[in-house]
Amino acid sequence: VQNDAAEAEGGAGAEPLLDAPVVVVEGKPSYLETSIGEFLPKCGAIVGQVAGFDVVARDENGNQCTSGGDVFEVEMTGKGGTNRTVDVVVEDQKDGSYAARYVVGQEGMYTISVKLGGEHVRGSPSNVVVFKDIKKLAEQEMEKRLAHTVAALRSSVSEARQLHRSLKSESASLASFIPVLVESTKNGVNEALAVQNVLLEESRASFQREAVERKRLHNLVQELKGNIRVFCRVKPLSDEEIRAGQRAPAVKVREDGRSITCGQHLFEYDRAFGPHSTQENVFEDVSGLVTSVLDGYNVCIFAYGQTGAGKTWTMEGPPGDPGINYRALGALFECIRNERGADYTYTVNTNMLEVYNEQVYDLLAMGPEGRADGLDLVTSGRKGDKEGFAAQGVSTVSVNSPEEVKAVMTHGFCNRAVGVHDINAHSSRSHCLLVVNVEGVNSSSGLRMSGKLTLCDLAGSERISKTHATGLTLTEAQNINNSLLSLGNVISALVTGNAHVPYRNSKLTMLLQDSLGGDAKALMVCNLAPSNLFASETVASLQFAQKVSSVELRTPRRNLEDTEQDKRRAKPKSASASAARLGLAKP
Repeated sequence: VQNDAAEAEGGAGAEPLLDAPVVVVEGKPSYLETSIGEFLPKCGAIVGQVAGFDVVARDENGNQCTSGGDVFEVEMTGKGGTNRTVDVVVEDQKDGSYAARYVVGQEGMYTISVKLGGEHVRGSPSNVVVFKDIKKLAEQEMEKRLAHTVAALRSSVSEARQLHRSLKSESASLASFIPVLVESTKNGVNEALAVQNVLLEESRASFQREAVERKRLHNLVQELKGNIRVFCRVKPLSDEEIRAGQRAPAVKVREDGRSITCGQHLFEYDRAFGPHSTQENVFEDVSGLVTSVLDGYNVCIFAYGQTGAGKTWTMEGPPGDPGINYRALGALFECIRNERGADYTYTVNTNMLEVYNEQVYDLLAMGPEGRADGLDLVTSGRKGDKEGFAAQGVSTVSVNSPEEVKAVMTHGFCNRAVGVHDINAHSSRSHCLLVVNVEGVNSSSGLRMSGKLTLCDLAGSERISKTHATGLTLTEAQNINNSLLSLGNVISALVTGNAHVPYRNSKLTMLLQDSLGGDAKALMVCNLAPSNLFASETVASLQFAQKVSSVELRTPRRNLEDTEQDKRRAKPKSASASAARLGLAKP
């Protein structure tokens, strides 16, 4: 920069900077994108002290240019009575910026001009105030801050006064209205409470009557109907299916809560649950069936469906959202505690069986060494009446609370066989049966009632071609499909009324004989996968469920026994009794 005035007027104590044009090593110029940066110090310069600013060089794209080659024309001229020129030295900082530094010898207002190629850069010209000493600079800054603070405070005080006047006016209005409002509200609330108390008592009485009548009619309808009840439940689309682009499920539940459509097919069942149904929703319609065990009935609930359709979720459920198994046992103990405990003494025993590769295993007898030998099935009950099969030597555990039942079931489910294939990463490879035997004795009459609750989680029906199973997994899949095929053949025989029903073709159907062909109450929960990829399997499950709903069982009968009559029968047998035992007369 050429200095037009070599001597610093009034600049006592200031060392003049060297006169020199600012020339940087030749390189790419910065064009007119160059700009003045922040001043140092921010509030103004001090006489006799180094001050300055930065010039930031940029290329035609706005990027900081580090190649150098800029020649700046920098001038600093006093204004008013300080009409003089100050030397400015510019130094290339090698990072695309240039440090402009100067020392002023006289206070006042100065204009800084930075040109490149004869044109002002951005931010040029700029003004800077030079103070005599640091004290004046501080005073100037303090005055600015105080002025700003005072202006802000005045504005806040004005707003506060206005708000105060408004609140004072509203407060006066409310003060006169509150007593009237309180009295009016108090009277209205008291009247409403009196009416609601009357209605509540009437509703409670009506509810009790309706609950008793509903329970009586429910059992009556179930006894008269005799059919296997069928519920269907649609699983929600998984996150993986949604990410794959599936939005609308292939199967839909209609608003009537009974009808289901899948493509062009329409099916109707006793109850249908959509993908947003909860475990509690499902159990509400199952609970009446479960508690009839305490009345001496045998009850069987089994879940059917393809792999990954939600059978285990419906029957077992996760720890925080239990399924039918845990809720059923909880309902039994709650009913015993709240309704039956005063008149009956109950004992509850449970066992858990697994049908795996056509062998029956005791899930409660497995230890660290693994799976024990399979159990033999033996006939139980009277032929033609309650004929069925039971596992010989199965472990039976007495339970007295829902917590004990949960511990037993958790132990059993941990021993269940599971596997991995292309459809489900955690697929049950076996059929699981939770059997609960309940016996109650009336404390006054001596009447003994015994009921059995069978909760069955079937293994998934699946097409081997889709699972790509090999080795042991293939053997498991074949045995699962064979046992489910046997179940289908049993259902077909029951639908057509054949005299011979092939229960003995599978260990599964042998264990379910007294539930499917006896005088038990039975319910099938058909679980459905919503994905379009499994539409054919879903239709097959719906067709099987429709066939099951057509099965007509015998009217369910209670298991009652008069203990006093048994004592009388314990006397020496008469001649007629001996004849009956030999088959000469009907017993």
